[in-house]
Amino acid sequence: MKIRIFIIIFLGAISISTKLNAQIVEVDSLEYILKQHIDQDTVRVNLLNEIALKLFRVNNDKLFEYATQSNALANKLSFARGKAKSLFLLGLYWQMKAEIPKALKYYNKSLEYYKELGNKKRIAFCLNNIGLIYKTKGNYSYALECFRQSLEIAKELKSKQTIAYCLNNIGTIYKYQENYPVALDYYQKSLKIKKEINDKRGILENFINVGKIYKMQGDYLLALEYYQKSLKISEEINDKFEIPLCLNNIGEINLIQGSYDTALKCFLKSLKINDSIGNKEEISISFYYMAKLYFETNRYEKALNYNLKSLSLTKEHEILEGQAKNYQLLSKIYNATKKYKKAYQSLLLYKELSDSMFNENNVKKITSLELLYKYNEEKKISDLEQQKKDIVYAEEIKQQKRLINIFIFGFLIAISIIFLVFRLFTIKKKANIILHQKNEKILLQKDVILLQKQDLENKTEELFQHNEHLDEMVDKRTAELVISKQKAEESDKLKTEFIRNLSHEIRTPMNGILGFSNILNKPNLTAEKRKQYIDIIQNSGRNLMLIIDNILEISKLETKQIIVENKQVCLNKLLVKLFNAFEEKAKKKKIELYLKKALPNHESTIITDSILLNKILSNLLENALKFTLEGFVELGYKLVKTHDHASQLEIYVKDTGIGIKPESQQTIFSSFSQEEKGLSRNVGGIGLGLPIAKENAKLLGGKITLKSEKGKGAIFLLTIPYNPVI
Repeated sequence: MKIRIFIIIFLGAISISTKLNAQIVEVDSLEYILKQHIDQDTVRVNLLNEIALKLFRVNNDKLFEYATQSNALANKLSFARGKAKSLFLLGLYWQMKAEIPKALKYYNKSLEYYKELGNKKRIAFCLNNIGLIYKTKGNYSYALECFRQSLEIAKELKSKQTIAYCLNNIGTIYKYQENYPVALDYYQKSLKIKKEINDKRGILENFINVGKIYKMQGDYLLALEYYQKSLKISEEINDKFEIPLCLNNIGEINLIQGSYDTALKCFLKSLKINDSIGNKEEISISFYYMAKLYFETNRYEKALNYNLKSLSLTKEHEILEGQAKNYQLLSKIYNATKKYKKAYQSLLLYKELSDSMFNENNVKKITSLELLYKYNEEKKISDLEQQKKDIVYAEEIKQQKRLINIFIFGFLIAISIIFLVFRLFTIKKKANIILHQKNEKILLQKDVILLQKQDLENKTEELFQHNEHLDEMVDKRTAELVISKQKAEESDKLKTEFIRNLSHEIRTPMNGILGFSNILNKPNLTAEKRKQYIDIIQNSGRNLMLIIDNILEISKLETKQIIVENKQVCLNKLLVKLFNAFEEKAKKKKIELYLKKALPNHESTIITDSILLNKILSNLLENALKFTLEGFVELGYKLVKTHDHASQLEIYVKDTGIGIKPESQQTIFSSFSQEEKGLSRNVGGIGLGLPIAKENAKLLGGKITLKSEKGKGAIFLLTIPYNPVI
């Protein structure tokens, strides 16, 4: 569960960055148009209002700046529509800053203007936001009245989005009255409409509210599920005010369940976002939850620090419920740290606020009964309307059934008539058939004779075609035999060349071993000469063993006797060992040998058969050094993606050697094949290195490819699956 939350937060951060950049670009475009439009007219007012609206929940300080400019210019021009919108935007600003009296003042002024203009849609918006203000102040009756007025206007305008918004707000009123079934009823109605119109912001609000109800009822798993859904949507739409709220909600559930690390991460992220937008009410909530977390984990100094910060903000914004929680927690912290006097004082303040809130709760309960009565009355009206609709629907069903019965009766009559006509037609047809059969008997003998004649002609034609086809088959088979003969001759030639080359390659080290063994018998040899001859014998022996190993290796590969043993191996370390093994040989030929690694050691640790991989790369390096007379040889690798997004390692050996002709690039991977026999004879080798490397690559699930031009070097690429050790 924790990992899931971290992934959601991480992906959300990426999504927020992308969408925020897009919104800033749009604002920049509008600001550019505003700079070009220097006239102080109604167009400028509309531009200022549009920019301010785009900045809502993105940069509220700039929203205030543009809305103030728009308001001043609209006053000067007596532009009522622009004035109404700018006042509404200023109300939004003060609402986000938790300055409730100022927000209410601007919303009421905006409402007056929209009523004068007769703009019902905007009247509904103003009533909704005024209702939210009164809901915050605890005046649920007036808030509910505002929401209902807005709902009626929305129904008149058939605005699904506003209807859903009003239903959600009405549900919230019943939630505060702890009437959860009624609240859920309104939320479900709202959610259904929001899903129809794909209103993600509205769906987000519903998810949060449903999650809170489940939390209040103690169903923390369901609450967490809805909070996570709300966080995902808030990050998709880049709502910087809802994201920290969702994070605080998720953190609270994790705090209740004892997942302290996850809870703390959520609170800290929420706090960081709220700091950037100045949402002090949510900041106070984050501080309170962090204080509670530190208290429960016995870190009392931090708990006291965050609780005092939260208390300061709740006092500043007159949040009584928040103050009560702060004093209650403060009493517990002082008691735990043995500051009993302060604990007692905090407890008294908590009791005083609780008594005040108890009186308010009594008022809420009375209001709740009034609201429940209104809900029941509305439900009766709604049920009555539904009954009327059901009666009309039942009458329509009866009418449809009557029509269906008439149709079926007519259909049956039509079928009966068709059957009678068909029966008469069948009788007539049978009479015609009998007459026709009699005529056929007369002509039967004649037809038999004609058919026999035709059959004889057909057989004659088939025999002729078969003779022609036989000639074609003979020609085709002859051509296939010629090709098979050529292939057999080529194979025989390759094998003859291989045996000749093998004879030469074996004779050379054997001559070295036998010749210098005889010289070692001479008594007058110096120690230096003796060591030199021993080195030659040992080197010849190693070459002979390598030839024998290659012959045995190709035999095992052809008979499928090689067993792949996949184990953990660090590719970087394997390449370093190869580099060290071949570095001395490169120096002797005065050739630079380079090594390039693309991944750190922990990422280059993979699951594969290190022995087979080592053999492949040794063969490729041996060939590169053998056929490079000057320049460099480079060993390296890189991580690549395939067309289906799978990861592969592309290990390469690059040289500045003699290169390979295009027509020879496929045959060199065949057994016993070498590109230039003369050069191969000079540098050594029996033509088995690359075929062995190719077959070993297949065993690793990969392949070897070649890029080369004659005289311009070659690049051998070994591609194998990237199976990192997790």
